[in-house]
Amino acid sequence: MESGITLGVALLGAALGILNYWRSVTRDRICLRVAARWYVDRERVCSGIAIEVINLGFFPVTLAEVGFLAPGRVRLPPAFGLDQSSLPQRLEPRAAFTALLPAGAQYNEAVGRVVDAYALTACGLRFTAGRRQVRECLQAARAAEHPPA
Repeated sequence: MESGITLGVALLGAALGILNYWRSVTRDRICLRVAARWYVDRERVCSGIAIEVINLGFFPVTLAEVGFLAPGRVRLPPAFGLDQSSLPQRLEPRAAFTALLPAGAQYNEAVGRVVDAYALTACGLRFTAGRRQVRECLQAARAAEHPPA
C-alpha cells in the first residue's frame, strides 16, 4: 500500500517536472504573429494594406524589417508605421506594431505578385503570415474600392 502511494507521488512529481520544463522552453522563444490587414484612415480619405506584428513572447523583441515577399525574393517594405514611426522598432511583450503601405498601393503591379507578409527580427529570425490570409486581404482591399483615376 505504501509503495503504491510512493509510486503515485513519484509519477506526479515526474509529470510536473516535465510540464515545468516544457513551459520554460516555450517561454524562452521569440514568438511573433504576423498578419496582413486592410485599413481605412480615420478621415476615410484613403485606405490600403497594412502588416500587423504582435509580440506573443515574454520578453522584448526588436523588429528590423517588415514587408511583403513576392516571387524571386523581391521584398516590398512598407513606408511607415501606423504612428509615423520607423524601423527598427522595439516591441514589448504583448505589444503590436502596424506598418502601412502607401494608400492605393494595392493597385501597384508589384503588390499584385505578393505571396506573403513577413517580419524580420534584429537577431535574424523571420516570421511570416499565412499565404492564404495575405491573398484574401489583398483581394478584399482591391474589391473594396475602385482604383484611383
